[in-house]
Amino acid sequence: MRIVMVSNNYTPYSGGVVSALDAIIPALHAAGHDVTLITLSFLDNHADDPSWVVRVPHVGQWLYKKNHIAIPWRSDYHVLRTIKKIAPDIIHSHHPFLLGNCARKAAHELKIPLAFTYHTVYEQHAQYLPVPVWLGAPCIKKVVQDYCAQADGIITPSKAVHAHVQRQLPAETCLCVVIPSGLLPVFIPSGAFAPKKRHAQEPFKLLTVGRFVPEKNMRGLLDLFAQLDQQRFRFTLIGYGSEFDAVASYAYDTLGLSSDAVRFMHKPEKTLIAAQYREADLFLFGSTKDTQGLVLAESMAAGTPVIACDGPGQRDSVRQGINGFLVNSIEEMREKIMLLAGNPELHGALQEQAFVTAQY
Repeated sequence: MRIVMVSNNYTPYSGGVVSALDAIIPALHAAGHDVTLITLSFLDNHADDPSWVVRVPHVGQWLYKKNHIAIPWRSDYHVLRTIKKIAPDIIHSHHPFLLGNCARKAAHELKIPLAFTYHTVYEQHAQYLPVPVWLGAPCIKKVVQDYCAQADGIITPSKAVHAHVQRQLPAETCLCVVIPSGLLPVFIPSGAFAPKKRHAQEPFKLLTVGRFVPEKNMRGLLDLFAQLDQQRFRFTLIGYGSEFDAVASYAYDTLGLSSDAVRFMHKPEKTLIAAQYREADLFLFGSTKDTQGLVLAESMAAGTPVIACDGPGQRDSVRQGINGFLVNSIEEMREKIMLLAGNPELHGALQEQAFVTAQY
């Protein structure tokens, strides 16, 4: 099958959509499908791109809060021309805006089926628009609803997003199915489960991975860590984002935490992140708005249990008291950390079940 995927996000961006693309496209190639990705041109030189990536020319590009921004040049024309040349069996859009809208128009004009992956509840991110949230959120909601109504099929990464879509659209609008995003090979274990070996005096290692933006609640996790015994626990925070430096300053300057107890890693290679998953005793997740939480599956694949604030995406993967815990407050998270740090048998059982969960 010839497939054209269209996404506003790809390298040098990181994040859930990029990870999903890097996992699914090579897997589809391995299965014998011909897949091309059309995306934005964020840099002057994309020489490292795989052969299956096509960049839309830009009329301007810059950095905003450490994020690459690109304004495409004649995007409708370039997307349509590329799709005509490939003549795909299906177009798969990963965004309802910008290039996603170009994909919708091309699908309609060329009479090619359009699939759309509904990665997140878009109106929950209205604070990033240069207009008040009360104005931006309903506008986003209407645009996404109209886009979904013109798609031939919708894919959601979790049951929570599926339920949201079903509430927004009539049941007869189109096919809507749940297909969780896959893991990159670097995070997939090569052997059977092996319990973590810890010495009694060794610090209990906590880990979080994610974007440093307000909704990820990195400061809340640091407030939690400040309540723990700094000699007994260690905390590693990995990621990137507009608040990375500010959160590090909050840890060291505001809370007075030491660099021995708290470590920050800015956008390391995937192999290093995978190693941190394996070394950690617990993975902490502070967001309540995530629609999938791919990092939870990455952590569990390494046999590392999760303690997560309750939220829509977490409920698909975290099984209470089996592979981790869902909590409703930072105080409850602290209690669960202390429980597992003091109960090696329970911690070991959760490790094994976390590993098992990630296999499915």
